[in-house]
Amino acid sequence: LVVFQNEGTFPYGGGVARVDAEGHPRWFRWDYSHHWATRVNDDRLLVPGLEIGTGTIRLMVGDYRVKLCQDGKPLLDTINVLDGDGRLTSQIRLMDKLLESPYRAVLQQTSDPCDPTHLNYIETLDESAAGVEGLAPGDLVASLRNLSAFVILDPRDGTIKRLVNGTFFQQHSVHHLGGSRFLLFDNHGADPRYGPSRLLLVDVATGQETTVFPNDATPPELRQLFSETAGKIDLSPDRQRAIVAFTWAGTAVEVRLEDGAVLRVFKALGDVSQMADLDPDERRERTGLFKLYGVDYL
Repeated sequence: LVVFQNEGTFPYGGGVARVDAEGHPRWFRWDYSHHWATRVNDDRLLVPGLEIGTGTIRLMVGDYRVKLCQDGKPLLDTINVLDGDGRLTSQIRLMDKLLESPYRAVLQQTSDPCDPTHLNYIETLDESAAGVEGLAPGDLVASLRNLSAFVILDPRDGTIKRLVNGTFFQQHSVHHLGGSRFLLFDNHGADPRYGPSRLLLVDVATGQETTVFPNDATPPELRQLFSETAGKIDLSPDRQRAIVAFTWAGTAVEVRLEDGAVLRVFKALGDVSQMADLDPDERRERTGLFKLYGVDYL
């Protein structure tokens, strides 16, 4: 399952495809898909997408009228649910659901009025969510970067059940760890000692936030890793470990979730011998540290 995202274009969304083990495309959709897709199973795929609006976004907060992206073409995020053959089986328009929700006033806080939500990750909640107020197994969690918040949605009709924010900002890769606990890659937030970029644990039942990585035991050379945008978490199958990719630092760190201990470090080093703008000596003596968008468990 592959998402093609554009850089330096409008819109930045591209498309989504399935590719077989030999590298042959099985199907492709040019539908403004973007960021990371989630495979729930072989017949249910959750893909961030977008539509291009045609005018100002308007909302009322009490008797106060708010206008976003006036006379522009706002990017309106969607959650696209596809089957294994790439057919669209359902779609949730996030802006519509936010405007219908009691949380609509948060749109005033967007960091980009013409890209107000910037959906970057979707996941389903597992059976451990049963009994937690505002959560249910099968609900969707969606990370909305430009609101510095994530939302819990009813998968049947897209109703927004909860909105969660805190000391995290411009986050990515929100994962349901279990029960009322969620892990996320916090790009711009910070606690008084660590950050800004960090692996953060949020308990939506208590409101408690815990910086898992970095911490006091983190080697000094890994305490200041920073990624302005992007960043990704992948959980181990037993949910005891996570690989955290600090994209712009070209570095990923595998940590033990119990105590944040560093288990392994990955560097996105690359050969620059073919770089025409480097002289021959530099090509032989140098290597490149490239953006690292993710390291996953198999």
